[in-house]
Amino acid sequence: MTVEVILNAAVGVLENRGRCFNDYTYADQVCVLGALAVAAGFDPDCWMGLQELAGEDRTGAEQTLIDAAQRLASVVAPRWADSRVEDLCVALGDWHDGERHVGDVRPTDSQVRDALLQAATRVEAAA
Repeated sequence: MTVEVILNAAVGVLENRGRCFNDYTYADQVCVLGALAVAAGFDPDCWMGLQELAGEDRTGAEQTLIDAAQRLASVVAPRWADSRVEDLCVALGDWHDGERHVGDVRPTDSQVRDALLQAATRVEAAA
C-alpha cells in the first residue's frame, strides 16, 4: 500500500460511508482521518494508538498511513504537515470539522475529495 493509493482510496471510503464530524467514526460514517485509516486497512479510530507510538515502534503500514495524512496536511494545513501525529490529527480534524478559526465553515464533500485528490497528485508528481 502506498501513500497515493491511500489518498485515492479515502475518497471512495468517504463516498461509500459518508462523513461524520468531531470523531473518527460515528454510525459507520468517518471523518477524513477515519477515511484514510480505513483506506489503509485500519480501524477508523486507530489514530488514538498511533499518537502514542514512537516512530521506531510503528509498522511500515502505520508509517505509510501517517505519511498520507502528512501529504493531505501539506494541501490543507501546510504548517502542520511535518508535526507530531497528535498535532497532525488536531490540524486535519479542525480543518475537516471547520474549526480552525472563528468563523470557519466545514469544507464541503467535494472540497474534501478535491484535497485528497490534490494530495495524491502531488505524491504522483514527486515520484
